Amino acid sequence: MDRNAQIRLQIMLIAIIGGGAFLLYLSINISLATVNANRLDDLQGHHYPIIEQIRMVKQDLISLRETYASAIGMEDTLLLEDSSVLAQSIIDRLSDLQQRDEHLRLGLMPINQSVNEYITASDQLAQNLIANPAQLTIFEASMEQPMAAYYNAMETLNGLLRERERLYGNLLAETKTAVNRANLWGALLGGVVILVLIGLAWGVARKVLRNINESDRLKDQFLATISHELRTPMNGIIGAHSLLQETQMDEHQNSWLEIARRSSTKMISTIDDLLQFSEISAGKAQVVEEECKLRNNLDKLLIDTRKDCQEKQIEFVCDVGAIVDQPIVSNQNRILFVIRHLLSNALKFTDQGYVRFSINEVPAPDLGGDTQIRVVVTDSGPGIPEDYMEKLERPFNQLDGSFSRKHQGMGIGLATCFAITQLLRGKLQLSNTSKGLQVEFAFPVNRPAPIQPVQAQTPRQLKTVLVAEDNKVNAMVLAGLLQRMNVNVVSVEDGNQVLEALQARTVDLILMDCQMPNMDGLEACRQIRKLPEPLCQIPIIAVTANASEEDKRNCFRAGMNAFMRKPVTLGELKAEIAGQLLPRPLRSM
Repeated sequence: MDRNAQIRLQIMLIAIIGGGAFLLYLSINISLATVNANRLDDLQGHHYPIIEQIRMVKQDLISLRETYASAIGMEDTLLLEDSSVLAQSIIDRLSDLQQRDEHLRLGLMPINQSVNEYITASDQLAQNLIANPAQLTIFEASMEQPMAAYYNAMETLNGLLRERERLYGNLLAETKTAVNRANLWGALLGGVVILVLIGLAWGVARKVLRNINESDRLKDQFLATISHELRTPMNGIIGAHSLLQETQMDEHQNSWLEIARRSSTKMISTIDDLLQFSEISAGKAQVVEEECKLRNNLDKLLIDTRKDCQEKQIEFVCDVGAIVDQPIVSNQNRILFVIRHLLSNALKFTDQGYVRFSINEVPAPDLGGDTQIRVVVTDSGPGIPEDYMEKLERPFNQLDGSFSRKHQGMGIGLATCFAITQLLRGKLQLSNTSKGLQVEFAFPVNRPAPIQPVQAQTPRQLKTVLVAEDNKVNAMVLAGLLQRMNVNVVSVEDGNQVLEALQARTVDLILMDCQMPNMDGLEACRQIRKLPEPLCQIPIIAVTANASEEDKRNCFRAGMNAFMRKPVTLGELKAEIAGQLLPRPLRSM
């Protein structure tokens, strides 16, 4: 089972367990709620009506007594008839109470007896008094019996009412306790379910994150390996081109050699694109600022762009300001990366008309820094639909992604340019014009600290260069390039042999590959810097296919003096070696 299938299975298990736990939680809550609802129904539908009925019997009994008294006092037979109706109502209520609750049957028996005795005696007494009101004194002794029955019934009803109210209160309290207990258990069960789901989700999330991190690590490692493995043979190809250009060839051969050189350069640019995108996607991209001048590398880029425009019969107009000849502190590689992509896109989407390029210093910077550089690339192509502008900041977005599309590309160029612009604290704006598209790239730069003038010194003479390179083709190419410079070359294949060679002969400079067997170039450099003088002062130039900014920082941390990415040309090698042989001016603090 692959990693994605495992992740899907784990997510499905979380869903199943979570759904089952939720159903269990729901069923228990429903069960408890049903039990409590039945208790409430029983209280409201059975116990409370009994209490109300007992209260009604008491009220009716009091009303019956008052009715009897009124009928006797007013000698009104109609009131006596009303008392008969009220008496029957009391009897019916008592009968209904007996049928409602079996437990009341015994308690109501003495009440029925007392009520019937009271009604019978009171009705007979009332009839006699209404018929013979003058004989009231005769019947006064007869009144004691119904009144005793009345008080006995009322006392029994009061006792029964208190008992039922106490029972109702206890049941109500028990129901409230059960409801609270159900709510508590529901909350606890819900909390357990939530904790279980959180635990499962956390465990799966950690595993997924670990898998993602591992995938990212493998992807980064794969891209770094691909970059190294591609740059290594490309170094042989471009180095061989550089050597061939120093030989006598006819015009036809030179044209083919130029095609091979430009194709190799585009291949290296593609590799750089992948590395830049990989670093940015992994969140590892950083801007290492150093003093530089844009002129040399920018001229190479503009020369290739002009040749490409000539092939497409497109006019190429350049406006290069003086800022490119002035020293600045920034990251030259990332600046040129963005410029290269802007020119490449303008050329790619322009079939006729022009491509215009300008780079100048902005007198009033608004992005910070000592000054600001503004690059503008304008073309007469079709432009970009307005609703698609924002999508270009995300990778893999192309106007036409089909296999039959006219313009090829990976779809990561502009997205990487936007990300680099943010790293440079700059801005990148695209806008359609009446004739095409205009892209403005602005970024802040700092001025280097002023230097103290030093007395002119003659560069040290370069006699012997030690080349540490385990790839035989690259070693041959570097040896060939150095021999064009009329220097002696000593070649070794690993760091241990570097240390042995330094003990055996005098070396003026070392070209050090980073990735070598037994002892790599970084460790070899650290060991050299621990040697006694003058060996520890030998200039070391990293010539490596490990081309990321992190690799560059690692080289400088190890003690190397300069960093060159493979592939290298004869001109680049001459310039870098010459710079290492010149005295270093001191900067004022």
